[in-house]
Amino acid sequence: MGYHVQKQFYYAHNTDSVLYKYGKIGDGSGLPIPGKWGVETDGSSTTVTAIAGTPFGPVKVGDIITFKEPPETKTIRKVATRTDNTEITVDSAIDLSSGAAFHFEPFTLGSTSDDGWVSVREFRDITIHIHVATYGGNPILFQVEAQGHDLSSIPVVLEELTVSAPGDYQIDVTHVASRVRLGIRNETTAAGTDSVTAWLAGKMEQQPT
Repeated sequence: MGYHVQKQFYYAHNTDSVLYKYGKIGDGSGLPIPGKWGVETDGSSTTVTAIAGTPFGPVKVGDIITFKEPPETKTIRKVATRTDNTEITVDSAIDLSSGAAFHFEPFTLGSTSDDGWVSVREFRDITIHIHVATYGGNPILFQVEAQGHDLSSIPVVLEELTVSAPGDYQIDVTHVASRVRLGIRNETTAAGTDSVTAWLAGKMEQQPT
């Protein structure tokens, strides 16, 4: 049996370095952060503005934002620019003329030994899924790293993958680990535009709380 769970590394990410960087989406709890005020657009637009208050105070460029329109419509976008606490632009147009609530998930990206880790302590049957929607012409390299239950130990490189075309790829993680991360870089130059979405899927014996 077991419960299916997912954790996300990248969403429509453009690789920008020939050195490995490590990204993840979401805070330590794995829960989205609710917005405090409603937002809207002027027709179909990439510009989203506050109806009241300062809803975008904690939102950063690169964060993943989900707009919720009544009764149950949800639309996911990526924050492209942030003008101030009351206005952002997103990566593709959306029509929120009637207003919407939202929640967001922070995106962090870095190259230090602390960046990009997600906990998999109680996971089994772990697979990393990679979707390359747009390939910018320069090979994209992925590197899966893991640490055991002793987090002071040196990370182990489990798998490496080079991608040279759009498509769907996956990496099975068979190593027993407490946490893993997915590095990404271009091979020789970061010129061109890529769009990479990557996430980890697995199972837990007990339902996550």
